[in-house]
Amino acid sequence: MPHKPVLLKETMVCLNLKEGEVLFDGTAGAGGHSREALKSLGNTGRLIAVDQDPRAVERCRTLFQNDPRVILLHENYKNVAQVLNFIKLHSVDAVILDVGVSSEQ
Repeated sequence: MPHKPVLLKETMVCLNLKEGEVLFDGTAGAGGHSREALKSLGNTGRLIAVDQDPRAVERCRTLFQNDPRVILLHENYKNVAQVLNFIKLHSVDAVILDVGVSSEQ
């Protein structure tokens, strides 16, 4: 049974994402926050999502498999500079990190 993302509405209000912006999700997890954020990013926005848990990355690959706006990598968020360099981006508009204890773990 999928879990509900923690503080989803509050997070989206605080991020205040706009169409065309770039979001870095450093803890993609089950993809709940990312999925909701994509609604605000519109057709021209981009989501860079990483997770160090290979199971989380596979879940998100399935969730976002047909979405060209999403770049998903098996990586730790502490390496954000290297990730952005790898995908040839210089900056992002917003960052989200859900660093609490994983519901699954």
